[in-house]
Amino acid sequence: MFAFPQVKTVLHRQHTRVSPNQFTNVNINLNALKFVPGAVGTLAYGRVAAPSFLRADSTFGPVGTAAGLPPRVATENLHFNLQLPSGAKPADGWPVARIEMGAAQNKEVLPTQLAAKLPEAGIATLTINPFARGFGPLGTSTVTLLDNSAVTFLAGGRGRDVNGDGTLGANEGTASIAPCQLLDRRDPTWQTVIDHVAVARAVVELGAGRQGVASLIRCHGRPVGGDGPPPLFPHPQRFRGQLRRRPDGDDYVFLGHDLGSL
Repeated sequence: MFAFPQVKTVLHRQHTRVSPNQFTNVNINLNALKFVPGAVGTLAYGRVAAPSFLRADSTFGPVGTAAGLPPRVATENLHFNLQLPSGAKPADGWPVARIEMGAAQNKEVLPTQLAAKLPEAGIATLTINPFARGFGPLGTSTVTLLDNSAVTFLAGGRGRDVNGDGTLGANEGTASIAPCQLLDRRDPTWQTVIDHVAVARAVVELGAGRQGVASLIRCHGRPVGGDGPPPLFPHPQRFRGQLRRRPDGDDYVFLGHDLGSL
């Protein structure tokens, strides 16, 4: 967690190719976070553990109707970016809006375009990469402070080289591949819905001060909020997404009985 007034630069080292690995450096525009002067108080980066059901071809495994859930493939770390408002934190924590994105956006860029206005209203913003966004998994973020000290950590890219050409596209893997092309983006979209629900549950656990999922919300090796009161208020959580273009937004709002939509 970093006090935003002390942040000098944020560098996203995008993992853009494999065999061999190659990277592209992108400086994050922090001026957008300063659009409302003094609104953003803290930048934080962390992760939440979530179940993954997607196979290598971006489809769920077959499952009988009675079973309900497809076979679980793995547990994945969902990396998130969190912007907290400045000023005194409410006793129950900051209300939180989680930002979803369309097209080829990633969590390093899009939140900077929105995060200044929401903290101005006292609302924290939290963003994860949808499945297959953010380039490859070896990408990093480096936060450099005014004293020139720096911290580097995994950025949480979720891209895959699906077509085998060595390039990790900005949203490569968002659709199922042969022989399941007719499924298109169905299962990757459902996986992103599952990811958002996992994050929502983690925030609820954190707000309730319970163990379990909350213990997996970590920023640089320590739980978000440390040993003090929770930084985020769990109810209601708001979801800001491009609902007409991002079906996972509609599905998520439908699944979350206490989760509204901005």
